[in-house]
Amino acid sequence: TCNGRQLDGYPALCSPQQVLAQLDGVENGRFYDGLARKADGSYEGIEVKSGNATRTTNQLAFDQRVSLDHPATATLRTGETITCPEA
Repeated sequence: TCNGRQLDGYPALCSPQQVLAQLDGVENGRFYDGLARKADGSYEGIEVKSGNATRTTNQLAFDQRVSLDHPATATLRTGETITCPEA
């Protein structure tokens, strides 16, 4: 879980909702296991790994392309489209 997690010095408002994030110029999206809402209203994608699991090559490539100037987008179950400028 992301309970107690801090983002930019503020407590994160976390959702365990898995979402598919999309990024312009990247053919496949990336699933985040959860989201943390930041103080500015944007979100950070959260990946949960256990044991010795690591991110795949595709996950790393996607995450490295996400930035403030090139944020990922995702649609929540409510239909709201959100931005994720950090992964």
